[in-house]
Amino acid sequence: MSGYPNMDFDFESAAEESGDEYDADKRAADMMDKLRDEALQFLDVPILRAQMQKHIMSRYTLPEIIASILASKLANPDLSEAQLFETLVSVMRRTPQLSINAIKDLEWCREVDPATVG
Repeated sequence: MSGYPNMDFDFESAAEESGDEYDADKRAADMMDKLRDEALQFLDVPILRAQMQKHIMSRYTLPEIIASILASKLANPDLSEAQLFETLVSVMRRTPQLSINAIKDLEWCREVDPATVG
């Protein structure tokens, strides 16, 4: 093995509708656990504490975490972060496939990005 991650990722099948074999709830819970474990490591770092608390530790679901991060990035003077957050969470709850695809994307990033841990 060359030390590089496996780039043979099947994007088409990863984005397809998931069947019964894909346990979205379990994988979402596993991803939440991983994100919380990693965020805990940075709560002692003053410059990161507020972000970890705001986006990860204070959230109850993966869609909330994703919506929180996206809303903070996309907010502007005409569209508040709170409005964006509520809209994004609502859309993700109504469209479970979005969460499934997000989980698959995060899993892929963890697999191929040498900067990620775990």
